[in-house]
Amino acid sequence: MEYYSHTIRITNFDFIDIERVKDILSSGYLYSRRNLKEILGINNKDTCEEMALFNGMDYVSLCDLSKKHERYSAYYMYVYRGLSFLFSKDIDVIIPTIVNTNVNDMSFGYKAHEYGKEVKRYSDLYDEVQVKDKISLDYLKGISISLRRMRIFHDKKYLLEYLNELKEILVKYNINIPIYNLDTEKEVHVDKMKIKVR
Repeated sequence: MEYYSHTIRITNFDFIDIERVKDILSSGYLYSRRNLKEILGINNKDTCEEMALFNGMDYVSLCDLSKKHERYSAYYMYVYRGLSFLFSKDIDVIIPTIVNTNVNDMSFGYKAHEYGKEVKRYSDLYDEVQVKDKISLDYLKGISISLRRMRIFHDKKYLLEYLNELKEILVKYNINIPIYNLDTEKEVHVDKMKIKVR
Protein backbone atom coordinates (compact mmCIF):
# COMPACT_ATOMS: atom_id res chain seq x y z
CA MET A 1 0.00 0.00 0.00
CA GLU A 2 1.25 3.46 -0.82
CA TYR A 3 0.45 4.98 2.56
CA TYR A 4 2.04 5.80 5.87
CA SER A 5 0.29 4.06 8.74
CA HIS A 6 -0.05 4.94 12.42
CA THR A 7 -1.42 2.42 14.89
CA ILE A 8 -3.37 4.30 17.53
CA ARG A 9 -3.01 1.54 20.15
CA ILE A 10 -1.98 -2.08 20.35
CA THR A 11 -5.20 -3.55 21.74
CA ASN A 12 -5.92 -6.43 19.37
CA PHE A 13 -9.07 -4.50 18.49
CA ASP A 14 -10.69 -3.62 21.78
CA PHE A 15 -13.68 -1.24 21.74
CA ILE A 16 -11.52 1.32 23.55
CA ASP A 17 -10.02 1.94 20.08
CA ILE A 18 -13.27 3.63 19.10
CA GLU A 19 -12.90 6.16 21.94
CA ARG A 20 -9.40 7.03 20.77
CA VAL A 21 -10.65 7.42 17.19
CA LYS A 22 -13.28 9.87 18.48
CA ASP A 23 -10.61 11.91 20.30
CA ILE A 24 -8.43 12.10 17.19
CA LEU A 25 -11.25 12.93 14.77
CA SER A 26 -12.67 15.63 17.04
CA SER A 27 -9.25 17.31 17.40
CA GLY A 28 -8.44 17.35 13.68
CA TYR A 29 -4.87 16.14 14.29
CA LEU A 30 -2.85 13.11 15.23
CA TYR A 31 -0.69 14.47 18.05
CA SER A 32 2.62 13.46 19.63
CA ARG A 33 2.47 12.24 23.24
CA ARG A 34 3.47 15.64 24.63
CA ASN A 35 0.77 17.41 22.62
CA LEU A 36 -1.80 14.80 23.64
CA LYS A 37 -1.10 15.68 27.24
CA GLU A 38 -0.76 19.46 26.86
CA ILE A 39 -3.48 20.17 24.28
CA LEU A 40 -6.06 17.44 24.89
CA GLY A 41 -5.25 16.54 28.50
CA ILE A 42 -4.77 12.86 27.53
CA ASN A 43 -1.95 11.01 29.26
CA ASN A 44 -1.04 8.14 26.95
CA LYS A 45 0.12 5.72 29.68
CA ASP A 46 -1.10 2.71 27.72
CA THR A 47 2.08 2.86 25.62
CA CYS A 48 4.99 1.56 27.68
CA GLU A 49 8.26 3.48 27.70
CA GLU A 50 10.29 0.97 25.71
CA MET A 51 7.75 1.11 22.88
CA ALA A 52 8.31 4.86 22.78
CA LEU A 53 12.08 4.53 22.80
CA PHE A 54 12.73 6.20 19.47
CA ASN A 55 9.82 8.56 18.87
CA GLY A 56 9.62 9.78 22.47
CA MET A 57 7.30 12.60 23.47
CA ASP A 58 7.57 14.92 20.48
CA TYR A 59 7.42 12.74 17.38
CA VAL A 60 4.68 10.68 15.79
CA SER A 61 5.84 7.34 14.40
CA LEU A 62 4.54 6.06 11.09
CA CYS A 63 5.09 2.82 9.20
CA ASP A 64 5.91 3.09 5.50
CA LEU A 65 3.56 0.45 4.10
CA SER A 66 5.30 0.44 0.72
CA LYS A 67 8.38 -1.25 2.21
CA LYS A 68 8.85 -5.00 2.33
CA HIS A 69 7.82 -6.12 5.79
CA GLU A 70 9.77 -8.72 7.67
CA ARG A 71 9.42 -10.07 11.18
CA TYR A 72 10.95 -7.24 13.21
CA SER A 73 9.34 -4.19 11.67
CA ALA A 74 6.87 -1.43 12.51
CA TYR A 75 4.37 -3.38 10.43
CA TYR A 76 4.46 -6.49 12.61
CA MET A 77 5.18 -4.74 15.90
CA TYR A 78 2.31 -2.25 15.56
CA VAL A 79 0.23 -2.03 12.36
CA TYR A 80 -0.72 -5.71 12.28
CA ARG A 81 -1.79 -5.62 15.94
CA GLY A 82 -4.23 -2.73 16.07
CA LEU A 83 -6.44 -0.22 14.33
CA SER A 84 -4.33 2.07 12.17
CA PHE A 85 -4.82 5.36 10.39
CA LEU A 86 -3.57 5.58 6.82
CA PHE A 87 -1.98 8.84 5.71
CA SER A 88 -1.02 10.22 2.31
CA LYS A 89 2.65 10.17 1.43
CA ASP A 90 2.44 13.94 0.86
CA ILE A 91 3.38 14.35 4.53
CA ASP A 92 6.85 15.74 5.18
CA VAL A 93 8.54 12.94 7.17
CA ILE A 94 11.90 12.40 8.83
CA ILE A 95 13.63 9.17 7.83
CA PRO A 96 15.49 7.95 10.93
CA THR A 97 18.95 6.46 10.96
CA ILE A 98 18.51 2.72 11.55
CA VAL A 99 20.36 1.31 14.54
CA ASN A 100 20.67 -2.16 15.97
CA THR A 101 19.86 -2.00 19.64
CA ASN A 102 17.46 -3.28 22.26
CA VAL A 103 15.08 -1.70 24.73
CA ASN A 104 17.73 -1.68 27.47
CA ASP A 105 20.05 0.54 25.42
CA MET A 106 18.81 4.11 25.80
CA SER A 107 21.82 5.74 24.09
CA PHE A 108 19.95 6.24 20.81
CA GLY A 109 16.64 7.08 22.42
CA TYR A 110 14.44 10.09 22.38
CA LYS A 111 16.88 12.14 24.53
CA ALA A 112 19.01 12.62 21.42
CA HIS A 113 19.46 14.61 19.08
CA GLU A 114 18.34 18.09 18.16
CA TYR A 115 20.90 20.81 17.67
CA GLY A 116 19.46 24.04 16.32
CA LYS A 117 17.71 23.23 13.07
CA GLU A 118 19.50 19.93 12.59
CA VAL A 119 17.44 16.95 13.66
CA LYS A 120 18.96 13.49 13.99
CA ARG A 121 16.41 10.76 14.63
CA TYR A 122 16.97 7.04 15.21
CA SER A 123 14.92 3.86 14.96
CA ASP A 124 15.49 0.14 15.12
CA LEU A 125 12.56 -0.43 12.73
CA TYR A 126 13.61 -0.05 9.09
CA ASP A 127 10.07 0.78 7.92
CA GLU A 128 9.51 3.58 10.45
CA VAL A 129 9.39 7.28 9.61
CA GLN A 130 8.63 10.12 12.02
CA VAL A 131 6.82 13.46 12.05
CA LYS A 132 7.43 16.26 14.57
CA ASP A 133 4.54 17.25 16.86
CA LYS A 134 1.37 16.50 14.85
CA ILE A 135 -0.20 15.39 11.57
CA SER A 136 -3.25 17.11 10.12
CA LEU A 137 -6.19 14.84 9.36
CA ASP A 138 -6.35 16.55 5.97
CA TYR A 139 -3.85 13.80 5.02
CA LEU A 140 -6.02 10.97 6.39
CA LYS A 141 -6.90 8.53 3.59
CA GLY A 142 -8.23 5.45 5.35
CA ILE A 143 -8.22 3.07 8.29
CA SER A 144 -6.72 -0.41 8.25
CA ILE A 145 -7.46 -3.48 10.33
CA SER A 146 -6.06 -6.99 10.00
CA LEU A 147 -9.22 -9.10 9.85
CA ARG A 148 -7.06 -12.24 10.04
CA ARG A 149 -5.59 -11.17 13.38
CA MET A 150 -8.91 -9.81 14.62
CA ARG A 151 -10.52 -13.23 14.08
CA ILE A 152 -7.88 -14.82 16.31
CA PHE A 153 -9.17 -12.80 19.29
CA HIS A 154 -12.84 -12.20 18.49
CA ASP A 155 -15.83 -13.93 16.96
CA LYS A 156 -17.73 -12.72 13.90
CA LYS A 157 -20.43 -10.98 15.97
CA TYR A 158 -17.83 -8.91 17.83
CA LEU A 159 -16.04 -8.11 14.58
CA LEU A 160 -19.27 -6.84 12.99
CA GLU A 161 -20.16 -4.73 16.04
CA TYR A 162 -16.68 -3.21 16.12
CA LEU A 163 -16.67 -2.37 12.40
CA ASN A 164 -20.21 -1.00 12.48
CA GLU A 165 -19.41 1.28 15.41
CA LEU A 166 -16.23 2.46 13.69
CA LYS A 167 -18.21 3.23 10.53
CA GLU A 168 -20.82 5.14 12.57
CA ILE A 169 -18.08 7.30 14.12
CA LEU A 170 -16.68 8.15 10.68
CA VAL A 171 -20.18 9.15 9.51
CA LYS A 172 -20.76 11.21 12.68
CA TYR A 173 -17.59 13.23 12.05
CA ASN A 174 -18.30 13.44 8.31
CA ILE A 175 -15.05 11.61 7.50
CA ASN A 176 -15.50 9.83 4.17
CA ILE A 177 -12.63 7.35 4.12
CA PRO A 178 -12.52 3.61 3.49
CA ILE A 179 -11.74 0.89 6.00
CA TYR A 180 -9.24 -1.58 4.55
CA ASN A 181 -8.49 -5.18 5.40
CA LEU A 182 -4.73 -4.96 5.97
CA ASP A 183 -4.27 -8.58 4.91
CA THR A 184 -5.77 -8.18 1.43
CA GLU A 185 -5.38 -4.38 1.03
CA LYS A 186 -9.02 -4.34 -0.10
CA GLU A 187 -11.82 -2.20 1.22
CA VAL A 188 -14.10 -3.74 3.84
CA HIS A 189 -17.81 -3.14 3.22
CA VAL A 190 -19.85 -3.37 6.39
CA ASP A 191 -23.60 -3.94 6.55
CA LYS A 192 -25.79 -5.44 9.25
CA MET A 193 -25.68 -8.98 7.94
CA LYS A 194 -22.19 -9.73 6.70
CA ILE A 195 -18.77 -8.46 5.71
CA LYS A 196 -17.98 -8.31 2.05
CA VAL A 197 -14.40 -7.86 0.94
CA ARG A 198 -13.88 -6.92 -2.69
